[in-house]
Amino acid sequence: MKRIKQFISVHPIWFDIIIALLFSFVYCLINSTFLSPIYVGVPYGSVNQDSQFFYYLGTLLANGQTPYIQFFDHKGLYHISINALGYILGGRIPLFFIEILFYFVATFFFIRTIRMLSKNSRATYLVSLCLLFALLALFKQSNGEGTWLLPFVSLSMFFFVKARLNNEHFYIISGLFIGLEIALALNSRPSDAIFGGVMALAYIVFLIKEKLVKTLLLTALTAFSSLCIIMVAFYLPAYFGGYMKEMFNATILHNLLYMSKTPPDFDLVINKIIAALFLVYGLIMTIVIYKNKKTDSFSFVFSFMILGISFLYVLIAHYLAYFQSISYFLAIYIVYSFTKLFKLEKTEKAFSIATPILMCGELVAFLALCYGSVNPLLSYKEYKILENNLSLISSDVRHTPGSIYVIDCKTSIYIQGEIITNNKYVSNQSWWSYADGKIKEEVKTYIVTNKPQYIFLGTGAEKEYFLSAMSNIYEVFENPNYIASNEYTLYVRK
Repeated sequence: MKRIKQFISVHPIWFDIIIALLFSFVYCLINSTFLSPIYVGVPYGSVNQDSQFFYYLGTLLANGQTPYIQFFDHKGLYHISINALGYILGGRIPLFFIEILFYFVATFFFIRTIRMLSKNSRATYLVSLCLLFALLALFKQSNGEGTWLLPFVSLSMFFFVKARLNNEHFYIISGLFIGLEIALALNSRPSDAIFGGVMALAYIVFLIKEKLVKTLLLTALTAFSSLCIIMVAFYLPAYFGGYMKEMFNATILHNLLYMSKTPPDFDLVINKIIAALFLVYGLIMTIVIYKNKKTDSFSFVFSFMILGISFLYVLIAHYLAYFQSISYFLAIYIVYSFTKLFKLEKTEKAFSIATPILMCGELVAFLALCYGSVNPLLSYKEYKILENNLSLISSDVRHTPGSIYVIDCKTSIYIQGEIITNNKYVSNQSWWSYADGKIKEEVKTYIVTNKPQYIFLGTGAEKEYFLSAMSNIYEVFENPNYIASNEYTLYVRK
């Protein structure tokens, strides 16, 4: 024990590297249900269904298909490109380690930020790790759009804190990562640019207030330059590839329509409540900190950011995954504001126990969820059912592009069956139709015209509409070895 304490005191950076690596590995091992090797096969369920979808689009991109023309999503290509890289490197396991690397970078600079804010308080160190893990687990997303933005969020916060403590020139480096975060978000899920946008606005107000005009101009120039470089890196290939207009329409216009027209449901209400709770917390803490004269050089920017970001999230947050990209910022702000008012030294032992218990508890819960039952969240048994049903379709048919089409089902069907579709709307057809009714018409025309041999039809909102198009062409697949699923019905061409 003495040697460990001595190592920590003498080599704090190496200790932080080890902790960040362990934290990232354990988190991804548990929560990355599509990529993690502890979940056998392709677990069929709504936990990380986006991860499966993005990976499948990544395989299409890697195999030369044209984005937005041969396959569609109302998101950008940044996260799809990383999935394509994982596929090229060998598949899901290489992508799993790429994900760990991104979490590692984000977590390492998060830890270094906490050290600076807390003046190396061990209690705050432990509390922050426990809180971060809890927030990431709550937002339950891996290989999502927000995953690949986390290092830039963490780095922008790290260099902001260094600028306030050490040298104002670190604002410029922070601005670099703010620009990267905004640009990459605009080429992934545009709403994630809220973090960078609000932080940039906070910088403008704060640096003008501090009369650091030269620093503001250099920071703004750096942020704008990094933003432009990334935008050119994505839009130039789109221009020469002939899909620039389609990409803009999908990522900006269709995305805005999707957010505005998606019907309200229980998830939407819960997520707006969560965003409102962060807003209320930020408002209360801001008032208390300023009233009790507990302000410091971080208070203005932190308060500006928590109020601005949480307010905008009240307006746009539809799913818990939307919060993932700001999880590191939320953890930093909560720890910072709480420690301004309360001392955490007495909690050190409690949180040294709580953090591994939290991790082990979630691991047990996820494994029980996956392997213990057939459920809509995460199911190994549903994977085995799908494996059986796909085996009833000959490999020649499965490997012939366009022979099988999936409507409103998880893309794990494509991945597990090694199926290539020739329709750009590979799944989520009903969801996309909320924003653009022409999509379901295009899908109907495809069914009637191309007549794929098999169709997996899910339980989406437009199920009856698609059934009407299929009624004279398809019948329910019948085979004594077929196992019925609550998630889909398999149809075969008559």
